[in-house]
Amino acid sequence: MTEAPTTPSSEAAPQPPPAEQIPTQTPAPKKPEMPETVRAVVLVWAIAIGGELIHQLFSIISSIVDPSALRRAANESADQSTADGAAVPDSVVNMSVYLSIGVMAVITLAIVGLLTWMLVLFARRHKWAGYARRLLYLFSFFFAFRLLLVFMTTSVASDIPVWLVATDGAVQIAVAVAAICGIILAGREEVLKWTGEDEDLKKLLQAREEKEKQKNDKSGKSN
Repeated sequence: MTEAPTTPSSEAAPQPPPAEQIPTQTPAPKKPEMPETVRAVVLVWAIAIGGELIHQLFSIISSIVDPSALRRAANESADQSTADGAAVPDSVVNMSVYLSIGVMAVITLAIVGLLTWMLVLFARRHKWAGYARRLLYLFSFFFAFRLLLVFMTTSVASDIPVWLVATDGAVQIAVAVAAICGIILAGREEVLKWTGEDEDLKKLLQAREEKEKQKNDKSGKSN
């Protein structure tokens, strides 16, 4: 009888590669969670910007419904520009009025678009988040100050519907309240840490302290 061939020990089953050669996947870094204070600032500024957009749209509609003030200003400027007292055609006056309304609409919508972009940079913690916070902070003061003008203005007879004027005033009040809340919250420590302005403030204070120390050392040596 023939014996079955035996396999040598060198032909053993393949061994798995050592642990050093196995590629390991490093977990992706987690994005820092937005603090509650920063989330509240984003919310109130979003309300203020949205309300400002509605207010500007109401202003444009009011100018189209009753352009008497713009037409009167256009007639006055036309009378001053014509030295011989010649009458300016109504078509030219109307064209200048609606052209001014269009230019005003483009400028106001561009400002609202800029504020929206700044809010997005602030919320995403962009490298320009500090500049965005300061710009929104300044516009918040403007919105809050405009609240005084809402109560100081007197109603004038016009073709603008009363409901439109009342709604526009309510929107401006809401914008001012949201802006005041933004002013209160935007200066807190959590917000400055979010934008990185706290580190810049620390560096500025350290540089100031070093300058004062150098001045004191020089004055001590001179004495």
